[in-house]
Amino acid sequence: MKLKLAIIAGFVLAGAMFGISQQSAQAALPGQVGDAPRCNVDTGKARNNSFVVKGDTASVTFTAEGGANCRVQVSNNSFYAPSMNGQPWSAQIPYGKPNTKVFGPGKHTLDVKVPVKSTKEKGCFYQLDLTYGVRNVLPVLAYEHGAIKDCGQVVQPKPEAACVSLTAKQLDRTQFQLIAKASVKNGAKITGYTFVTTGNGTTETRPINTTSLTAAHVYRQTKPGTYTAKVTVNTSVGAKNGAACTATVTVTPEIPGKITVCEIATKQTVTIDQNQMSDKYTTDFSKCAATPVTPTPEAPKALPDTGVGAVFAIFTGVTSLSSAAYYVISRRLFS
Repeated sequence: MKLKLAIIAGFVLAGAMFGISQQSAQAALPGQVGDAPRCNVDTGKARNNSFVVKGDTASVTFTAEGGANCRVQVSNNSFYAPSMNGQPWSAQIPYGKPNTKVFGPGKHTLDVKVPVKSTKEKGCFYQLDLTYGVRNVLPVLAYEHGAIKDCGQVVQPKPEAACVSLTAKQLDRTQFQLIAKASVKNGAKITGYTFVTTGNGTTETRPINTTSLTAAHVYRQTKPGTYTAKVTVNTSVGAKNGAACTATVTVTPEIPGKITVCEIATKQTVTIDQNQMSDKYTTDFSKCAATPVTPTPEAPKALPDTGVGAVFAIFTGVTSLSSAAYYVISRRLFS
């Protein structure tokens, strides 16, 4: 009888010890929910490459696998950290509340907030952990390290540059002045401009080396049509262009004017439109010179009659005049 009681007591004790050990084992299994079998969690990626951080939120996607009735408790935790690798872990400070949820079989995503501002005392880095259970218990299913952008340090403004505008000013029918404007700030520098004009199967590229905020280029084109001009500003922070730095120019057909030419058939100087010019005309005006006309010699005029009668008449007249003059003078002298 005593032996039987001893055997029964042994079985009872053994069963109690087994039950205690089972409860202890179940209690020691991280993430187990009540009496349900625990699902196993797998992110499908490397543990240090499972989080996706956007702004102040980090998310991790994982699959819970097990029987249809499995359950698992998972926690997403965020900490201030003293270094990029999180060490020493004892110096980490929790950031906000952990995001802890219970999941069944399937694919799930769990978010957690990430610190975007800190101090050197708290730590200028963050660490994220996905674990079973409530808070950061082993094993760590996924983790992420990063720097906190605003940690009391002086943030230098980022150098910036932009192409502001491109305007086209028509100088005449075939010439256009292209004027480019740019802007820079926070130490960015301009190193030059590149003008490219295309149209009617033609392309002209004109680089201009300057550090100025403006640059100008005269585009010449005689073929009628519409042409597109673009400019790229070369800067210390890269090439800058855009819709504002595009312009169009139009070359109109030439309007014919008037010209003066020689009409070959008539040898006359005439005025015609430029588009009427043909082999009927020439600009060699020597071909319109009139044929010189040789003058006809005139007949000589008749000489005066100098016969004997004429000589006698002349002599008689002269003698009479002389006599009369002598008579007048002598009367005055001797009277």
